[in-house]
Amino acid sequence: MLAAEKYGLPYINLAGVIIENEALRTVEEDEARKIGVAPFKILGKKIHIAVHSPGRPEVTALKENIIRGGLEPILYMVSQASLDKVWERYRELSYATGAKIGGMDISGEVILSIAEKIKIIKDVEAVIVGSEQEKGTHQLSHMLEIIMAGASALGASDIHIEPEQDRVRLRYRLDGVLQNIMFFNFGKYKLLNSRIKLMSGLKLTQTQQAQDGRFSIFISGEEVNIRTSTVPGAYGEGIVMRLLDPRTIKAKLEDLGIEPRLFSILEKEIEKPHGLILITGPTGSGKTTTLYAFLKRIYSPELKIITIEDPIEYHMQRC
Repeated sequence: MLAAEKYGLPYINLAGVIIENEALRTVEEDEARKIGVAPFKILGKKIHIAVHSPGRPEVTALKENIIRGGLEPILYMVSQASLDKVWERYRELSYATGAKIGGMDISGEVILSIAEKIKIIKDVEAVIVGSEQEKGTHQLSHMLEIIMAGASALGASDIHIEPEQDRVRLRYRLDGVLQNIMFFNFGKYKLLNSRIKLMSGLKLTQTQQAQDGRFSIFISGEEVNIRTSTVPGAYGEGIVMRLLDPRTIKAKLEDLGIEPRLFSILEKEIEKPHGLILITGPTGSGKTTTLYAFLKRIYSPELKIITIEDPIEYHMQRC
């Protein structure tokens, strides 16, 4: 803590912080260990880096290289234990890279082409069954692409994979309500579990504690973030993937189907300089979409708008 004050850097304990694979890939493991740094998060153009001795010339050189690469380094003072925690993740990152090279990457173009075949819930199972003649990891990769494509085509906000006593249930959350999609066996579940963990930057060997991670895919040029949560249960880990699709926040306020009398009230209220509006509802019911519609409605160059979010789900371009 005294060293943090000396260098004017914030101190952070990484014990409960999610370590992002994309951040780790910006600095090679050998270099990170040599100069005592650990990149752990990327947000927009900013990369958050843990450092033990910020005064070293190698750290200054690393910062300059990162800036030349188009990112802004944000440094934090950490303990050696925090550095060790991040460095351990390089081992699993190598597994994830090997999986990607082996044909396990998720393709946005493939998801789009599959989505064209899916019009109703039953189509998801039909497409998965139709792909079962494929073998090995390619079948697994394609199955995950179909699950993602089905969620995108049907407008699902969440994907739930839930182990039961003798089968595994797949569900989508549609308009705030969970809907059964299909059931599959534990052999496929174990492979999907490992695949999703690798993509999300989660520990493969950690099965008795909840974990949170994330990964991204690009669909039609838009980055769709997927927040992953795993929770241990009686028959295995339940997996929930939350789809944060920026296309869902492009709706205008007048297109949300708000009853006319309530719409006129809201129009007046959001223009006021002070006040409080509570928006409540279950997951996937449109709370975030409504809030972003409010922001787009009131935005003008004369206004400064600050939102408080943890985590930040979407980045809205200025109108």
